[in-house]
Amino acid sequence: MPQKRRHEHEFYLLGEGRIRFSVVDEWLPIGSAGQARIMRWNDNLQDWVLIGSPVTVHDTLWMFEGAAGDVGWAQFNADTESYEIRGPTQRWIRFELQSDRLAIGTSGQAWITRWDAEEEDWVRIGSPVTVHDTLWMFEGAGGDVGWAVFHPDTKIWEIRAPTQRRIRFELAADLAINGSASALLRRFNEDSWGTTEHAVTVWDADGIFFGESGRNGRAEFHFDSKRWEVYQLQCQEVEE
Repeated sequence: MPQKRRHEHEFYLLGEGRIRFSVVDEWLPIGSAGQARIMRWNDNLQDWVLIGSPVTVHDTLWMFEGAAGDVGWAQFNADTESYEIRGPTQRWIRFELQSDRLAIGTSGQAWITRWDAEEEDWVRIGSPVTVHDTLWMFEGAGGDVGWAVFHPDTKIWEIRAPTQRRIRFELAADLAINGSASALLRRFNEDSWGTTEHAVTVWDADGIFFGESGRNGRAEFHFDSKRWEVYQLQCQEVEE
């Protein structure tokens, strides 16, 4: 007798120690633990149904918050003998830098902030988390605010916005049309622009910019290509 085909959702149930859950508590704050009911797919009802007694799910990665009835996924950790929430994620956070200085392309400590309707202001919650500027697009000092997205594969918070969308740079190598080149970031210091030690790669995405090392320009970061694309470059004389 042929076996009944397993439902496509069944992979996400108890296989590999995973469960789908529905929050029981009135509110499950980010970074905490709370009660939840395990859910299973019911072929007859063609829907997810609650089964068994509540279990405790732990948000060990600071990636989930929700109210009663909200749904998530958890993975059983044999070492701690607990269910650890893995998704769907609290994908975005608003953060406030705790570190005195976060240089572009580095990582630092930051507070997660949430809007408080009573205070009518953003307030810090929980313990600081580490935010990583993996795309070389953000820098700031303690108290500066940004946005980060959580990546389950790397298990880190990667800064995405608000972005340092535009930069000034000095070419550290020749830039050819339709090519790319290393460039040093330029920053305003007191009364003039100066070159920093931070290097990025800039691209001529439109096939119109070229220049020798040492020329100044401006670039804009594009999320689709994940590249700094030149939109302005210091004029260069062309020999006839």
